[in-house]
Amino acid sequence: MESKKFSKPMSAQLVFDLVVSHLAIQGRRSIDEGGWCVYGEVGGLQCAVGCLLPADSLARRREGTVTRVQALGLLPSGLEPHVNMLSKLQLVHDRSPTKEDVIKDLYVIARTYNLNDRFIPLITKWEY
Repeated sequence: MESKKFSKPMSAQLVFDLVVSHLAIQGRRSIDEGGWCVYGEVGGLQCAVGCLLPADSLARRREGTVTRVQALGLLPSGLEPHVNMLSKLQLVHDRSPTKEDVIKDLYVIARTYNLNDRFIPLITKWEY
């Protein structure tokens, strides 16, 4: 049975705002003991996509791409229209080594998807 979290359709703007706000608050990547990015980890950190997954989702215990999570049936249905954008947001989390890179990459995504970038300036730190 699908979790009710994000089971209803969401706008790209809402998804983007939720992820950017999450990254601004967290200020760092979600990684395991080996340094690999993960959707969610024991210390409570969550990646750009992990913050949108239900707390009890099996996807939180996995590594991999958004399309893999979708193929396994673990991506909430309300997020499915945004798989491409979520993939790009995940890459920002996984591969942007500095705060400046995170900000620059998020502005590119905002322009690509014609989104308001109002929350990007909230990112004031980034630990890679």
